[in-house]
Amino acid sequence: MTSIEKPLSQHRVLAVTFVLACCGCSSPAAHDTKQPSQRKDDVLADDAGAVPMKRSSTATDSDAVPEVAAVAKCKDAEDCVARGPEYLGGRCESSACLPNPRWRCEPPPAAADGDTRELTLPVIDALQLSPLPNVSIEACDASDYECMKPVAVATSDKDGMAKLTVPASFSGYMQQTEHSDYTSALYFAERPEGGVFRNFPLIASSVFAGLNIALGAQVNRERGHVMLIIEDCQGMDLGGITFTSPQADMQTTQFYIRDQIPSSSAQDTPPEGDGGYANMPPGMVEITAFDKKTGLVLNTVQALVRAGASTTVYIRPANRGRNVTRSAMQ
Repeated sequence: MTSIEKPLSQHRVLAVTFVLACCGCSSPAAHDTKQPSQRKDDVLADDAGAVPMKRSSTATDSDAVPEVAAVAKCKDAEDCVARGPEYLGGRCESSACLPNPRWRCEPPPAAADGDTRELTLPVIDALQLSPLPNVSIEACDASDYECMKPVAVATSDKDGMAKLTVPASFSGYMQQTEHSDYTSALYFAERPEGGVFRNFPLIASSVFAGLNIALGAQVNRERGHVMLIIEDCQGMDLGGITFTSPQADMQTTQFYIRDQIPSSSAQDTPPEGDGGYANMPPGMVEITAFDKKTGLVLNTVQALVRAGASTTVYIRPANRGRNVTRSAMQ
């Protein structure tokens, strides 16, 4: 496909209607009350676009710092299953247990110093689902919260594709802040192997401005909104996943999609893997994704929330060999 690698049919209502249908809910679904970490030295990125948590002022060192786990040895697949739920459906290869790609990913090859890479970001209208040309997209370093020094800048072409040349070791996020017809938006995702990201949905300013009419006092302009999509290592959406964040407070509404409608009473993601938070405090937030059935933590990532803006986050499982815990949970 020329403009969209994967159609947005599963997530077409998420970018716009999650605030219309969910922010007005009277009973917030989130109960954590910790304040967001805003210190730059709290964000230590690795090789992903969505920043895996390495240190946070909201967690102890033992919980917040992922450590490299020893490779599990095996003679056959049965040896691996006993290692834990992440190995169910995995395999034994060269005497090493390889986990199920639903739960853990293979580490990407290390980038050589000086190498560059072209990344393609499809930019679409969240309501019309159509490609958006002539949108300026900036690639920003993970530690540059205001993107004062963009790593790369590109303008989307007629098919809505923005092509950015970045260092091969780039770790950070994308943003759109200059198109006056659309609200400011941020995008976090791991770098795709093929170089093409999944869709970056932008919300028209006219739609965003009318939210206070639909929701009354529920919309807080001093806060932002987060759209979450959880997928496995092969890019397939995951159902049955629960998100949690210590930054979500009593003014925040957590939701998951049910029958293409955001629901604050749902407890996990549908097969399409989508959910999110409305009225999230601005700053760097931590989000943990775990399997509701087994309790297995898939990953903990960090993303930036800005007042009056939307943040889209695609989350994948942690790389094999990293220990992750529910450090963001209470």
